Amino acid sequence: MADSQNEKAWQILFERHHIPAEVARHGSYRIRADTIKTVREPRLMAKFDEYNALPAIFRAHQLSILPLSRVEYVIGPFRTFHELEYMAQFQTPKSLPVPMLDTLDATQITGEQQALSVLYHSGGMHDVCGHPHPSSVQVGRMGSGNFEFMIAHSRADQPPHTVAVHNAQIEIDAVYETNEAVFLCEAKNRHIRDINVRQLYYPYRTLQARTQKPIYPVTIIYTNYTFHVAVYTFSDPHRYNSLDMLRQHAFRLNTHQLGWHDLEQIYAHTHEAAIPTYAHTHKDPKRIPFPQADDFDKIIRLLETLVQKPAGMHADDITDFLQYVERQSDYYANAGQYLGFISKDAHGRYQISATGERIMKRPWHLQQRDHIAAIFACPVFYTAARWMLQHRAVPTGATIYDMAHHHPALSEYNETTIRRRMQTVQGWLQWVYAQLSG
Repeated sequence: MADSQNEKAWQILFERHHIPAEVARHGSYRIRADTIKTVREPRLMAKFDEYNALPAIFRAHQLSILPLSRVEYVIGPFRTFHELEYMAQFQTPKSLPVPMLDTLDATQITGEQQALSVLYHSGGMHDVCGHPHPSSVQVGRMGSGNFEFMIAHSRADQPPHTVAVHNAQIEIDAVYETNEAVFLCEAKNRHIRDINVRQLYYPYRTLQARTQKPIYPVTIIYTNYTFHVAVYTFSDPHRYNSLDMLRQHAFRLNTHQLGWHDLEQIYAHTHEAAIPTYAHTHKDPKRIPFPQADDFDKIIRLLETLVQKPAGMHADDITDFLQYVERQSDYYANAGQYLGFISKDAHGRYQISATGERIMKRPWHLQQRDHIAAIFACPVFYTAARWMLQHRAVPTGATIYDMAHHHPALSEYNETTIRRRMQTVQGWLQWVYAQLSG
């Protein structure tokens, strides 16, 4: 979700400059950086890498913003985001060796540049580029040069817009070059749903002026020792929305990989936990809601952040961190409580629990086992995990519903809600399945 200060600042600018009316009258609205700076720094106000980061007032009017130069932006009904596609959950990623370099710790990847270095030195980029020795090119912040492009209207029945860019500032995470092609990389150190195409398109047009080789935009998503890589092309270089995927790769660093026997051993030492409650000492303790947070990787990312923040995080902080709407952020905080990894103090701050802190300070391969054990122990999950181990497959949401919808942990919910919660059970078991080495 958008930064709350950005929300307020853009509300002021939209009202002060009548931006929706100006867009309706002229098709777009140009705004200078010094105008934005009257309410907040432009560098904080105009960079939205994902759709959920857009302030609500932009989303309400189906608007987005793009840089025209270092001092000016354009706001309009632009379709700026592209939904990312990931390889099927059930497809086992290719195993990569951990780089044996003293100065590159593959077990503690905390940023995009470190993730890119690990992927390169483990041989993953060799597969992506189709070359045994792709050259890494020094990049970073630079000027874009001058170019024009067409961008689709946010409404499909409306014609596209023409946008002219004059030396806007861009930032490139990585470029790899072979004798045949150039690979332009945008990396993220967390799971995301979509990407602002600007992050690929502006650098793409900039590099076009420097090489006659084909340029392939690449997204690299790293989370929990796994790289999800997608290689694209712009089928029409002059159209912002012509991004087409060519192929995908999935890699996992070969640290301490798990097999079915390991899962069976974990399950054998696990017992189904009691239905979790907020206050175990209260006469009538209130239940923690049954999880509705399908992406277990996001729970891990939240734990990684909380362990670095002893004072905890308020709900708004978690909303900003996850870039979700408030209700969805609550779901993930509650899921962490359900697992016993997160607690909530009297002031409403979410904190890492003693159990969560102990787990998150262990080496990754032990964290991995602890996460799996915690999932298996959760009510309903315990039953579904037994089915998974018997069939060596992840059960469908419908299968989980059939075997568990009468469980006492679900007694407070109607049928529709139970079926939705079963998707979370399936999602967490899919995460367990993805940890297998094959």
